[in-house]
Amino acid sequence: MIQDRIEYREDEVKLPSREICLEMLNDPQYKLAEGRKEHVLNVNRIAMKLGESIQKAGENINLDILDRATLLHDIAKGIDKDNHSREGANLVRREGWDEVMAEAIELHASEKAFESSHWETKLLYYIDRRNDGKTGKNMTINDYISMKIEARPEKREFYERLRIKCIQLEKLLNNILNKVDKNLDGFFKE
Repeated sequence: MIQDRIEYREDEVKLPSREICLEMLNDPQYKLAEGRKEHVLNVNRIAMKLGESIQKAGENINLDILDRATLLHDIAKGIDKDNHSREGANLVRREGWDEVMAEAIELHASEKAFESSHWETKLLYYIDRRNDGKTGKNMTINDYISMKIEARPEKREFYERLRIKCIQLEKLLNNILNKVDKNLDGFFKE
C-alpha cells in the first residue's frame, strides 16, 4: 500500500550541476540513442512541473534531486540495458552524489519504488512508466500495462498488481494536486 505521507531528510545534499547531467547525456561513452535522450528530457520536463506543483501543495520534495535523477535515470541504458538502473545508481554513488538521487535511479524500473519514502523516487518511477522510452510519447498507465501484457502475457498477474499500485499513486497525487487546482493528467498533455 502506498504511504500517505512522504518524508524528506533535510541535511545537505551533494549533486552534479544540471549542466554536467546534460553533458553526460551527450557523452559518447554512455552510448545513449537520440530517442532515449528525448525520453529522458520528456520525463525531466514532466517531473519538474509535477514536482513544483506538489511542493506548492505542501509536500516535501527536493526539486534539485528530482531534476538530476530524472536527467540521469537512463544514463547506463546504452551500456547495460538489463542492469542500467543499478549501474546508473552505482555511478551516482561512486561520484559521492546524494543517496536519494541514487535510490531514485536504482528503483526507477522496480516496483520497490512504491516502498520508498521519497517523492523523488516515486515520481521518477511513475513518470517513466507514462513516457515511452523508445518514442518519447506519453501514455496512460492502462496503455502501458496493456502494452506490457501483450509483450509478456506470462507476466499478466505481475502487471495487474502494478496497475493497482499505479492507480493508488495516481489517486494520492490527484488529492494533493487538488490543493493547487491541478490534475495529474494535465501534466502529460503533449
